[in-house]
Amino acid sequence: MKYVESNQLTTALIAMVIGLTTAGAAQAIDIINITSANAVSYCQAALPVFDVQLRKRPLAVVNEGDASAFVTCAFTRHGNSDSILTLLMFAQNTGANSQDLTCTLVAGVAGAADNQLVVKTVTLPPGQPRQISWTGGDFSGGVVPDTQYSMSCSLPPGIGLNDSYLSFFEDIGQ
Repeated sequence: MKYVESNQLTTALIAMVIGLTTAGAAQAIDIINITSANAVSYCQAALPVFDVQLRKRPLAVVNEGDASAFVTCAFTRHGNSDSILTLLMFAQNTGANSQDLTCTLVAGVAGAADNQLVVKTVTLPPGQPRQISWTGGDFSGGVVPDTQYSMSCSLPPGIGLNDSYLSFFEDIGQ
């Protein structure tokens, strides 16, 4: 009796495997994935004159000078990223008073006619991290363009960029 039940189970499993492998066309499965990096990895002074004001700490790039400094950062993009959902950068104010941080995200590549620039400003209270982010609604067409991304920020004294995140759909097959 157990032999018969075992054969029936084996037959059922084989039939199921055959059914799954011969089923209709394969469908792609997308998952949400995130890449992240510390600012010290992908941010640098926009000009050498700003280098003297910036301190590149392990967890942040901070303006420790007395005047604003321009910083340019790149966002890391995973090779299999399909549709970008959000790009964001965390920033922190090490000063005693709230300050505004203004950054311009550039979506595009050098020489392209369809590059998009999106300016955002966020108020940073003392000692608390805040994010500055871009989503599909910030771009023409209502979606984040499928391209490369970088940003330029004017860092007031006492403001630091901490880490960046890029969320996207990734096709993992079926």
